[in-house]
Amino acid sequence: ALHQVTGGNTVEDAAAYAAKKYGLSALPTVLFAQRGDLALFNGGAGPAFGIVAHKGKDAIFVGPRGLHRIPLKQCTRAWRVGV
Repeated sequence: ALHQVTGGNTVEDAAAYAAKKYGLSALPTVLFAQRGDLALFNGGAGPAFGIVAHKGKDAIFVGPRGLHRIPLKQCTRAWRVGV
């Protein structure tokens, strides 16, 4: 299903597809991400998407046991949400 909709095979491919479709700009580095931006983290359970937290140093992800705060520098990609 992922390939049929996005043309890709990974969660990161799906994110790039959705970002392009909805006009989100990929950031050159995750360290440019700000509060509310979308971030990708490749953890032990696989890739996950989260939202950059209010101070811009961490991103919040949903995991099997609730919310997890991950340092932004451990994320692999980020997209600007909004202007």
